[in-house]
Amino acid sequence: MKKLFDILASYWLACALLLCIFVLTIFGTFYQRDHGLYEAKEVFFSSWFLWFGPAKYFPIGPVPYFPGGMLCMGLLALNMLVGGFIRMKVSWRNAGVLIIHTGVALLLFAGLVKVVTADEGKLRLFEGEQANYFDSFYLWEVAIWDLDAGSEARELVIPDEFFSDLDEGETRTFSSPELPFDLTLSNFLNDCRVLETDTNVMNFGPNWAKSSPVVDGFALFDLGADSRDEGYIGGVTAQVELDSGETIDNFLYGFSFAPWTLEAGGKRWAIDLRNERYAMPFWIQLEDFQKEEHPGTSMARAYRSWVQKVEPDNTERVLIEMNQPLRSDNLILFQSSYGEFGGRDYSVFSVVRNISDHWPKFSMWVITAGMLITFGVRLVLFVWRQNQLRKEREAKRAALGGDL
Repeated sequence: MKKLFDILASYWLACALLLCIFVLTIFGTFYQRDHGLYEAKEVFFSSWFLWFGPAKYFPIGPVPYFPGGMLCMGLLALNMLVGGFIRMKVSWRNAGVLIIHTGVALLLFAGLVKVVTADEGKLRLFEGEQANYFDSFYLWEVAIWDLDAGSEARELVIPDEFFSDLDEGETRTFSSPELPFDLTLSNFLNDCRVLETDTNVMNFGPNWAKSSPVVDGFALFDLGADSRDEGYIGGVTAQVELDSGETIDNFLYGFSFAPWTLEAGGKRWAIDLRNERYAMPFWIQLEDFQKEEHPGTSMARAYRSWVQKVEPDNTERVLIEMNQPLRSDNLILFQSSYGEFGGRDYSVFSVVRNISDHWPKFSMWVITAGMLITFGVRLVLFVWRQNQLRKEREAKRAALGGDL
């Protein structure tokens, strides 16, 4: 146990872990260019290990070959705890070092809280539009509501984790006392496209494998993605069983312009696959989107959005720019992109709900205070010693009659 304690508290372990994090950051950045942000985060930073080799080369399965971000940051936090707080002797001489360790530990803890609790997504608004929710980048949900209820409709929602694990042949049935039918979902696809059944696909011709029921001459074609990414469009097979025993097969597509509608129990119902939504405690309305271009080009030099932040008892006009996000109620809205559709401009905001948003800033102040104390004390001691040496030299000079 003492040897394990010495290893966990050692300086070389801290240096090795920081070097591993540096390597993960470099290669994770390169990986993101070709595979997207989500997959890079999953492979390099949200994993315990990096894995090598398909099962056909390693019968026991993939082999870990490098520590992942979670393992490196977890061990670094443990190293900070054991080496910086338990082993180190507390005295006024190393008070600054202890404060620095506290700041770094707070920084690591803030990252852990964000990984575990944060919701991340996007909000796209055309000028004049408003919303009080934002959409996930890559998670999906199935929403069901009564079309005849209009704006008063109450949505029943099936979150991503209840159907995204359904591989081909696996099914899961959902029911509710509020619905006159049961909904069965199966064969969730991470990335797919809607194609006409007689479309020639790559080398398969018109006889390509359909990944969903054929509806009005269309079906889902699986693009084969085995992970999630912001640009991927999900799909899932759906079957409705009415109280009469009749079944209706269809597919739900994440990029549909209208939901699937059907009649049951004397009402019209809508069923839709969409990006998972997260509610905001206020409304955001895009008032004016502005873009500045480089002279003689169509390349944007800067772009910004004037929005109305509408709360029950207050309305505030806010400017959101690239380096000036809107922060409120643990939500951060960044200006991330823009576009045009149908002759209308729209603005895209990246949205993060993160209760630890300001913790890194606090940790930086703590680290700064610790460094000021550490190097300030050293500076004071150095000046004091130099002053003492000067006094000693003057005393010797005086004792020797001015000759030293």
